[in-house]
Amino acid sequence: MNDPEEALKQTLTFNLQFNEPLRRSTRSAEKAYYARNNEEANRIAREKGYPGAGYNISNKKLIEWLDITEDEQRHLSTIIDANEKRRRKQKRREMGVKSREEYLKEQRNKTDKNLEKLRQAIELNPDFSNYKLAKLLGISESYVRKGCYMLFTGTDDLIKNEDRSIKEHDVLYSRIKPLPVVLVES
Repeated sequence: MNDPEEALKQTLTFNLQFNEPLRRSTRSAEKAYYARNNEEANRIAREKGYPGAGYNISNKKLIEWLDITEDEQRHLSTIIDANEKRRRKQKRREMGVKSREEYLKEQRNKTDKNLEKLRQAIELNPDFSNYKLAKLLGISESYVRKGCYMLFTGTDDLIKNEDRSIKEHDVLYSRIKPLPVVLVES
């Protein structure tokens, strides 16, 4: 909303709908509204680690202000305190959910197997385009590009750093021969 007067009017109307309307002055809210729409204030706030200027309210503060009980937090997705966070984490562990380390190791193994399949497909079909390789393997064309980058450089920097140009692959693919194929039985 770009009209401060209308925003203030709607906020005051919304406040009146509470069983116990907040009795705070709107001066701080108006100040936060103007700060949020000020580019310089937003830049400074981001430099300090905040998402932007204006109000940056923590879950703890929201829970306190709205008097959210532990039972109510169990039904919420994001507005939870540290105790509820620990309870959910413990519940996941009890259900047999893997630790992050186990999950990452499993995903790495899966990636390695897929890269090996891609390497074999390239060796057997060196003239295939990325599109044809993707169709052959049943994967996306973008995964073929990422996989080729990983195979030819021996690194997964592209996966970790998505803002790098995938077009680097075209240069690499045209100059570098695929690594030797090592057949692995599944």
